[in-house]
Amino acid sequence: MGQDLLGYVLGGLDAAEHEAVEQKLANDPELRGKLATLRERLELFRDDDYEPPAGLAARTCDFVERHRATTAAASRLGVDAPSGRSSWRLIDWVVAVSVVAAAILVAIPLVYTQRNEARLLACENNLREFGVAMLSYAKHHRDHFPGPPAAGNRAAAGIVVPILIDGGYLQDQRLVICPSSELAAQRDWSVPSLAEIDGAGADILHSLQERMGGSNSYHIGYIVNGEHQTPIDLRRPQYALVTCTPESRLRGQQSSHHRCGGQNVLFEDMHTEFVVGCTAGECQDDIFCNRNGEVAVGLDVNDAVLAPSPTRPFQVQPVKLQSK
Repeated sequence: MGQDLLGYVLGGLDAAEHEAVEQKLANDPELRGKLATLRERLELFRDDDYEPPAGLAARTCDFVERHRATTAAASRLGVDAPSGRSSWRLIDWVVAVSVVAAAILVAIPLVYTQRNEARLLACENNLREFGVAMLSYAKHHRDHFPGPPAAGNRAAAGIVVPILIDGGYLQDQRLVICPSSELAAQRDWSVPSLAEIDGAGADILHSLQERMGGSNSYHIGYIVNGEHQTPIDLRRPQYALVTCTPESRLRGQQSSHHRCGGQNVLFEDMHTEFVVGCTAGECQDDIFCNRNGEVAVGLDVNDAVLAPSPTRPFQVQPVKLQSK
């Protein structure tokens, strides 16, 4: 299937083969993950700004033809080719090509790994800086972090971001975009203002709510004495506040941002951690659903739930358990 995926990306399949691959992709989340990885690797070889020197192809063909003519003439006269122009045999070319191919095969994974590690570190730094903004907000709001209310236009997980921007706590809105996400390539993306969200009608509200949180997921609060509350800054090391948005179709709900291996998580004590799967720390709290297995508000003060930007706190979404 690897060759078919490569042909699919490069446009080298006929219509029937192309359709067959698309059908497999539609039914296989793991295959879609492999396709995303393949496309990311191929991006290493793209350089849209590079222009080859003028006349390079013509000069190359001319050189090859002159070299061939010189070698043939020398052979007829029974003398060696001119010094500096060695005559290579087929086996020489095979060995040379094999060496170059081996070097490329070694280099590609190294470059790819280094780039992913750099993006993972950049994502982690973004979360830390975002955490500083949340702490600043909490200091001015009786230690409460920003979060969604129970109802109204602002009742969506991603409202955290416009609140911080509107209050002057967050200056760089692109801190809420993971460098490994598809959103990172969209330079025209921006966070809608609180005024836009408050005044939005039903026809555009959901699109604004999807946009406002960037590529991350945010806490949606919990229930205390029958009332919905946003988290209080208790500096708990295992209470999750923000993470890369998970992919529900992937095993363990890992984020698709980091090679589908897990996600960076910002915790209440402001440390970040790369979490594989959906549980964090010794308490084994599932950070993507409450203790009833629902994507909805936590059932108590220690039940953290992180959800994608448009998720409403009381719009219950059962979690589909993935096979381990």
